[in-house]
Amino acid sequence: MRQFFIQYLKEFKSNFANYNAYFIISAYYLISYFATIYLGNYFLRDTDATLSFFSLQPIILILIIPAITMRSWGDELKTGTIELLTTQPISYLKLVLAKFFGAFSFFLILVLLSIPF
Repeated sequence: MRQFFIQYLKEFKSNFANYNAYFIISAYYLISYFATIYLGNYFLRDTDATLSFFSLQPIILILIIPAITMRSWGDELKTGTIELLTTQPISYLKLVLAKFFGAFSFFLILVLLSIPF
């Protein structure tokens, strides 16, 4: 369990180690707000103003979620630490789950920041 938690923290912190996370967050909000206001006709609706926000979210998240998840294994291959990572005393299941929960935690922060809208 300790190896899982260490790998999870490493994965979560690596999202914010460079500007990729901030770029993904800003791109998500720009696309979401543009889609809500212009494509969703936010100001032309009499009722259900949140419908214009939530109706286009599946399409936007189809673009954003792969940007979050695919970089986790790609960074390991790019930096050459995949060999070191696979020889550690951690099972592949724990490794995959740690990477999944690291990306999922970043996604939850991304979605929770849209609550004020």
